[in-house]
Amino acid sequence: ASMLAFSYQGDIWIMPVDNGVARRLTVHRADDQSPVFSPDGKSIAFSSDRFGNNDVFIMDIQGDNITRLTYDSSDDLVTQFKPDGSGVIFNSYRYFREYVTWQVAVTGGEPVKMIPLESSSGKLFNDGSRFLYQTGLARPRRQGYRGKSSSDLWIYDMKNGTTERITDDLWNNRNPGWSPDGSQIYYISEESGAQNLHVLNPVTKDRTQLTEFKDGLM
Repeated sequence: ASMLAFSYQGDIWIMPVDNGVARRLTVHRADDQSPVFSPDGKSIAFSSDRFGNNDVFIMDIQGDNITRLTYDSSDDLVTQFKPDGSGVIFNSYRYFREYVTWQVAVTGGEPVKMIPLESSSGKLFNDGSRFLYQTGLARPRRQGYRGKSSSDLWIYDMKNGTTERITDDLWNNRNPGWSPDGSQIYYISEESGAQNLHVLNPVTKDRTQLTEFKDGLM
């Protein structure tokens, strides 16, 4: 990717990855967050509380044609575009207080569950075959938490409907993402006692810590 999208002081900005000037796309008193590019790089999906709670929105790369896609009273937090660009994937507490991953078409309509399981921070692999997600509701600010809400990583097979547990630890493992070829998983873990970036092979389960932070949040 040649461009980076980010949220700063409640607005969405973009800038070239290899240096350059940041450009502000939204100017609103609401909190706009969690921007992600569409696969073709022509659109950005993001979450905003401009109507009271976080809903899913989409706009073009110039910051124009902002369209609201979800209307639920629960917070909807964007995680990804679908690999074919047809929809936006997001997390939400919608029914029975379960944190579940949903998808909504870029043209709008009724959202549907991505998988029939409690999940968050989900990422669909490029070919749509595997869905990587986390379970557990421990908040990132609760560093050192150990208990039944600790976060672990799972993979859901979209064809067979089967699950595979990737981590089974006392500490929190969260915010997973695929490598481009799907051979590695990048994620944040408190294995060292502080939050650091790790990489894991989903087949061998070999893992490597990539950063050496001693404190702070990621």
